Amino acid sequence: MRPDLMPRLYPVVPLNPDETLTSYVSRLAVLNCAPSAADFCSDLGYSFLKLCYGREQGIAWLSDLTGEPETALRRAALIQIDDGWFLRSEKFYWTALRRTSLAFCPACLRTDGVEHRHSGSHAYERIAWSLEAVRSCPHHGMALQIIKAPTGIQNFRDFARCTAQAFDTLDQTLADVERRPATELEIYILRRLENGAGGETVFDTMPLSSAINVCEAFGTAHLFGPSGACHLLTPNEKSAAGEAGFLKLRRGREGTVEILDGVRRKHLDSASALGRPSTTYGNLYNWLYKAKDDVYASFKSQAIEYILNHATSNLRKSLFGQPVPERPWYSIRTAHNAFGIDPKRLRNVMAASGLIAADASDLRDSQVIVSAADLQVLIREVEECVGWDGLTKLLGVPRRTVAQFVGQGLIEPMVPQGSQLLKSDLFRRSDIQHFIDRMLHGAVIVDSVQPKMYGLLSTRRRTLSRTGDIIELVLNRRLRWIGKRADSEGIPALLLDIDEVRSLIDPEKQNVTTFKKAAAMLHIQPHAVHQLIERNFIEAEYAGHVKRRCVARLIPLASIAQFKKRYITRYELSRVTGIGYARLQCLADEYGLEPVRPPDVLKVHLYHFLDAKAFCKYLRKHKKI
Repeated sequence: MRPDLMPRLYPVVPLNPDETLTSYVSRLAVLNCAPSAADFCSDLGYSFLKLCYGREQGIAWLSDLTGEPETALRRAALIQIDDGWFLRSEKFYWTALRRTSLAFCPACLRTDGVEHRHSGSHAYERIAWSLEAVRSCPHHGMALQIIKAPTGIQNFRDFARCTAQAFDTLDQTLADVERRPATELEIYILRRLENGAGGETVFDTMPLSSAINVCEAFGTAHLFGPSGACHLLTPNEKSAAGEAGFLKLRRGREGTVEILDGVRRKHLDSASALGRPSTTYGNLYNWLYKAKDDVYASFKSQAIEYILNHATSNLRKSLFGQPVPERPWYSIRTAHNAFGIDPKRLRNVMAASGLIAADASDLRDSQVIVSAADLQVLIREVEECVGWDGLTKLLGVPRRTVAQFVGQGLIEPMVPQGSQLLKSDLFRRSDIQHFIDRMLHGAVIVDSVQPKMYGLLSTRRRTLSRTGDIIELVLNRRLRWIGKRADSEGIPALLLDIDEVRSLIDPEKQNVTTFKKAAAMLHIQPHAVHQLIERNFIEAEYAGHVKRRCVARLIPLASIAQFKKRYITRYELSRVTGIGYARLQCLADEYGLEPVRPPDVLKVHLYHFLDAKAFCKYLRKHKKI
């Protein structure tokens, strides 16, 4: 038989204003002596499953069957949608409804049974009992009893059948039940379901399920701190969390700030030991981040305002998907990310300027917080500074040498070196340029470099002196002549007279020569000079700086002159006589001229000067030259 031709059912019971649609069908089944609601509907040619899902065709069929208006039945129905349910024009997600259990108030069941003769057909399920957030009865001030429902939506939605056994132990249940008044949140839920509005401005503008979620999320953070997780709470703890959140948030911005302030204080170990916002506010931060619905926008805005006014670390460019308009504070790490300044440099600068305490050295970069207003002037100054690499580039000197230009009276670091600080590596560009200007003050422009004109570093190497000594000569204006290359900038543009520098740095070095020059003067190989020095034929002294690896041998010119008076090399003897090495060796053997030491020892043919002089007389006498 088609549903549109179905006659009205008799007997029937009226639908209660706060009853669920499936509870109403379940009572009709009991009244008509059907084993279950599913069997009852099946016998009448319809599916109870469709009524459980709130299908529009099923509502029309039940209205025709019982005479109840469709509008009343639709208000009582749980209507399934793609991602949840509709209940009295309110959308609820799957997790908001009880899906594997049934809840009931034993006192309500007793009232239903007392007022009506057939308790089974008149005890009904209240709409509010379907919600997980409702755990108390506001009329009788007691906790709802939760029983495990049978598997399958057709079975656990058959309320009269599931609670039939509860009547046998109803007296004992009433004696043992926990007495607990309904929370303000539960009372508000009941008003919303009944009237469509609960009288709370903050929550009436948003869906009921969203109001429940935000109350439980903020309440959990308020009672259990940043680590509190709503899904891990017991039912009683969830009720307490929902109540705490409702009472705070109903007061608007003031209540939101109180919750956030309490969460933040529970996280802090000290005034400056902070974590990033997601750590400071924990699960509440995560909930706000994941709450993408626009209905939560006001709570997000209040949270953003509070977080920006109360420093934490690692604040990014956005909070909960909303851009941060202007950062009110920085940690060392966020300042590093924002301005590209090395964290160690920034820490030194902050400590030297007094922005952070001396005991902050034990804190991580993400935990050291300073106000953006206090940091602005310092950041502008830091942005005009460079590190060692920048200093090297601006001076135009090798990296290994640049430290010689840093110090008191030279290029001073932005932060003075102290025992409690790391070595500073920030230098003001203005200080660098001022130092270069001092070095080149009064310099003569040189278009073409002449002999004896050398740069600073070349002069240092050739005079075996220190960079600092030459810088001191230049800055103190002790040099009569300073030049500047027309085609260069910085320190490489500086030209010096090497003889003048040598005479001022160490006058004694005027009468000495270097190891290589001595080898050239004697026309022998450098390793031969080494052997002569080792065997005391020539005197030598060490000069330079061992630590700087610029040690050199200096040979007095007097020692070389004395050597030439006592000895003569084969080169000199060949030059004097005009005889080649091979013939000279044969004549020396004929005459009996012997070297001072074997040539393989000294690495050079060396003869006594007087013996060589007699040898030359012999050659002239016998007309061999």
